[in-house]
Amino acid sequence: MIDDAQFLWATPLFQGHISEELRRDTNDLVLDHYNKSTKDKDPSWTSNDNLQTLSQFDPLIEQLLKFSRECLNSLTIEFNKCYIPCMWANVAPVGVAHQTHNHPNCLFSGVLYLQTPKGCAGTVFTDPRPASKVLRPSYSDPSVNVLGQDFFSSPSEGKMVLFPGWLEHGVLNVPYNANEQRITLSWNIMIKGDMGQYTARLKVS
Repeated sequence: MIDDAQFLWATPLFQGHISEELRRDTNDLVLDHYNKSTKDKDPSWTSNDNLQTLSQFDPLIEQLLKFSRECLNSLTIEFNKCYIPCMWANVAPVGVAHQTHNHPNCLFSGVLYLQTPKGCAGTVFTDPRPASKVLRPSYSDPSVNVLGQDFFSSPSEGKMVLFPGWLEHGVLNVPYNANEQRITLSWNIMIKGDMGQYTARLKVS
């Protein structure tokens, strides 16, 4: 007889939304940077990663930090301040893939969907437990907690997703459409304060 069951080592993934007005304004700012960049663009364009230093993005940054603080607080993480060390935008035709990767040198990372035409891909997150892929039985009622496979976050305009910076993620190939652009904005989160435990402390000020 089962007395108890626990699911261990969960990976947090938070979702939220910004207002439609802020989404439109931010999308216009990203497109302005895109149009002013070099004319010899690759199919997939990425801005400089210092957008957080530009005053035009201050209204967005205020909302991203508010959302990030709420996520950190929900995990009972102790910190004096959280901040955005880098923020960048991505513009690509629908169908262009982005290889699986993580974000080093940060605590959490976020993706904001600004423009999501019909048929564009979302973000795919990979189970970080290597052993979970060794044997994959079939499930009558599958759960992302135990499957050991990828998790797809569907795109919708204004949607924010926040996750640990070490969690691998990417964008899969979907049917190509050169007439429509998928536009996202990404940001990293770090904290200031005393971190760690006895003999393993890190002070970030």
